[in-house]
Amino acid sequence: MNEVFSKRLIRLIFCLFSMLTAVSIVSPDISWAGEQQKIIFGDEATDSDKAFINKVVDLMENSDNRQSYYEGLAQLGLTDQKTILYRYRLIEKENRVIPVLVSKQEFEGCTDSTGDIGIQGGTQADLTLTFHVSRGYEFGTIPYIWVDYYFEWSNCEEIDGTLDGWVCNWDTEEAYASGCGCDYDMDVVEQAVGGMGIETDDDNSVGHAWVSLTPRDGSPAETHGELTQTYCHTYGFNSPSVTFSVNLGMVSVSVTPEDKNHYWKEAARSTY
Repeated sequence: MNEVFSKRLIRLIFCLFSMLTAVSIVSPDISWAGEQQKIIFGDEATDSDKAFINKVVDLMENSDNRQSYYEGLAQLGLTDQKTILYRYRLIEKENRVIPVLVSKQEFEGCTDSTGDIGIQGGTQADLTLTFHVSRGYEFGTIPYIWVDYYFEWSNCEEIDGTLDGWVCNWDTEEAYASGCGCDYDMDVVEQAVGGMGIETDDDNSVGHAWVSLTPRDGSPAETHGELTQTYCHTYGFNSPSVTFSVNLGMVSVSVTPEDKNHYWKEAARSTY
């Protein structure tokens, strides 16, 4: 009797510990990495550009969530313009995993996808790709456009396996990149005037990258261009490796060797 009771007590304690552990792991804002950042300054960056980027990165690293980060950007002179969310569901078809777009939304100002996984009749978003665009002047005189890129996916690997690839691109016809960067736990392995190719662990469920754009001529409100990002995930035994290439100043991602049964990739587009 005592032995049975002891076993039940041990199981109860284990269950309670598991529940508490699960609660402690889930952040109140899973869509904010809030990590130390890697900074790459552009060839055309001035001392003023570098000082401004350092201010934003310091804000980024010390903000509790996206909302406080965006509020800090406003204090630096950057006003929220828009947020664009692409949500995908991963489905299996003919022994392959395929991302399917289930929702694309654009909001004025800032919004956060935290906890917003239920879409279109309860469909869960496995992958979310987000753009956030801010514009303004530092000290009312120096024009900037700041773009944040995010990926979030709930169906990532449970343990670290092969590296995934993430590409963030921006149009440089009307603006130049004074600096760009990403979370410190990722690596920028390919760089161009209009983009960067990033390697990330496949068990990394949240990623953040950014670029600071300086208008070549005119105000931030009159400066426009295209934005893209692509996430590529490899999986399975003997999965291929992600590779990056540069064409016309933009970065693209592919896999080597080509094996459609062991990778998927999906792209999202927006504008600034």
